[in-house]
Parts: sequence; structure tokens; C-alpha cells
Amino acid sequence: MNAEKIRSAADLAAIKARYNETAGRYKHRILVCSGAGCISSGSAEVRKAIADELAKIGKSDEVLVHETGCMGTCAAGP
Repeated sequence: MNAEKIRSAADLAAIKARYNETAGRYKHRILVCSGAGCISSGSAEVRKAIADELAKIGKSDEVLVHETGCMGTCAAGP
């Protein structure tokens, strides 16, 4: 995951536009937390397993597996 520095509202708008351009081509999205608590409980492995399974069944072009920030559920794990 590449963290981008946000220095202005224009930076945030540009990040949003790039995300929407990329993510817009997918029918579905799966969000996997990449917060510190989830990383320590295996979120990277979960994300890779989901992506690998989607590739195996030929659905990679329909489903975006995306890392997201902590959504307050780290205690629950990835």
C-alpha cells in the first residue's frame, strides 16, 4: 500500500479521482483493514488469499480487493 501525503484539498480530490477511476471498473469491492492491529493478526495474508482465490476462479477483473485504514474493528481481526 502506498501512502500519499495530503497537503491540500486539491491533493485529496486528486487521490479520490484516481481511486474512482481505478475502482470504477470493478463490480464489487472487498475492503481488508491494513491498520496495525489487523496487520498483526494477519490481514495481509487474508488479502492475498482472497486475491489468489479470485484469480483462480477468474474473477480478478470483477472484484477489487482493497486495503483500507482502520475502521475501528481491529479487535475483531481482519
